[in-house]
Amino acid sequence: MTGVFEAVKNNDLDALRRAIPDAKPADLAGALRNAAELGRLPLVECLVQGGARDDWAIVAAASFGTAATVRYLYERVGGDVDAALIGAAAHGKEESARFLLTTPARTRDEALADAVLRGYEKIAVLLLDAGADPFAPVYGGRTAAAIAREKGRDGLAALFEKARNSKPANDAESVFEKTT
Repeated sequence: MTGVFEAVKNNDLDALRRAIPDAKPADLAGALRNAAELGRLPLVECLVQGGARDDWAIVAAASFGTAATVRYLYERVGGDVDAALIGAAAHGKEESARFLLTTPARTRDEALADAVLRGYEKIAVLLLDAGADPFAPVYGGRTAAAIAREKGRDGLAALFEKARNSKPANDAESVFEKTT
């Protein structure tokens, strides 16, 4: 194990500072992802300042780390915010999901399906309020609404039906009906 990985494992900021100059770029990227997953913001900051870059670090932070780490990585490194939002929803990271909904992430429907699948009702409601469509086909054509029914998440299934019934009709089918 190289010095940067050992320093992250041991949460040793001083050792990390000493190890960065001799680390290979791939090791820095891996250490960044590990530190992000652990939610160790001071280590993440040190690694980024030392030149570490990894598009999946934000996904690791959103799935397992902290919202503060997600925010820092978004602002300083970037990365795959779509996968990060799905990761936050799939792992019950409400604060990270809230933050990622302020970014250009486009995966609300997939994230909703993951939240429903794993029973994270607060995140499902958050995503629904942010415009996720529980009837959009995702993951092989399944919808979040179908997953809710399959998993016996009756409260969410009822909420999705209520949301569908309360939305104004703007789809092509209803427009067609109005013009004929």
